Amino acid sequence: MNPPLRLERYFYTKIVCLANPEFKPANEGQTANIEFQSHSQVMRHAEDERRWQVVLDLKTPTLEESGSPYELDFQIVGFFQVSNDYPADNMEKLVGINGTSMLYSSARDFVMTISSRGPWSPIFLPTVSYGPPSTPAAKREPKKQQKKGPTKPKSRKTT
Repeated sequence: MNPPLRLERYFYTKIVCLANPEFKPANEGQTANIEFQSHSQVMRHAEDERRWQVVLDLKTPTLEESGSPYELDFQIVGFFQVSNDYPADNMEKLVGINGTSMLYSSARDFVMTISSRGPWSPIFLPTVSYGPPSTPAAKREPKKQQKKGPTKPKSRKTT
């Protein structure tokens, strides 16, 4: 079975990782929490509706604004192909969620690798979801309980 989305290739068009010489870690070797903004663009190929491009930008506040150990600014471009078996009306959602997630996963690893070569502890970007927000279990409406008696097997017609 073919996967519905295939990453053809990706590359970085911008890589900025600045170390903050003024940073004072609270504990030696402590992994820093870092805030960042994420923005993605999803674009369909002009001639092939099954080919897509995703551009993902990840940026932290400047060193002056944040006092963080690092300032990061990355842009990743990925090219994807959607399987011919996948419904055309759901392609943009598939690429927007899964394609962006694939690029972000690559960026998480890259940020950890590049920041581990700096003077401070490596940065681990948090796990994120690019899918629609889910309702926490505590806020879901409980299912109505029904009194159940003995159950009978259901019959199904087949043709």
